[in-house]
Amino acid sequence: MAAKLTLDKFEILWWCEGFVGKSHLRWDGYKKMVDEVFQQLSEDEREFIYTYARRDLSWHFEGKSVDKTPHEYFKQMLARYNPANQYKVKLKNGKENEGVIAYKWNDKYYTQWDRYCNEEFIVNVKRLPFKPCGNRYCVSRDKCMRYKDVIDVIEKEIDNLQLFCCEKCDFIIEKVENKDSNNN
Repeated sequence: MAAKLTLDKFEILWWCEGFVGKSHLRWDGYKKMVDEVFQQLSEDEREFIYTYARRDLSWHFEGKSVDKTPHEYFKQMLARYNPANQYKVKLKNGKENEGVIAYKWNDKYYTQWDRYCNEEFIVNVKRLPFKPCGNRYCVSRDKCMRYKDVIDVIEKEIDNLQLFCCEKCDFIIEKVENKDSNNN
């Protein structure tokens, strides 16, 4: 029998802290975060998990010799939660012709922790839209496609503002001309 719990976004981060960078006996937490927890969260909760896990848990892997496996697991979990890394992938000759929602990891489009779209069946890939960034103090705001001016709504949307930690921000999305029109 397995226990069923209801955790808020803060408790999910505390649970993550328990398995990040720890014993291999805890590494199944990464898979559960990708395959089970992600689908249960709203877009805002997913961005919250991404932002704070990246900021508050990355230290486990910085500036020291670390086991590469949990570090790669951590980066894959972050890839799943990164709002700017979500795609709709259309496949040929499959029951999912309308497309599947995937995240990009190691140049493959994953739908689950250990399941990805076979490159030879991919017809089209489109990045899903993502919310603009409200961090007007970001040094990269002028080139980032996520930036918007929020001076008028700061008090109303204070929970939606990004933290002022842009040196670690990989939400920075620059417009790049892509020769392959299928990969917009």
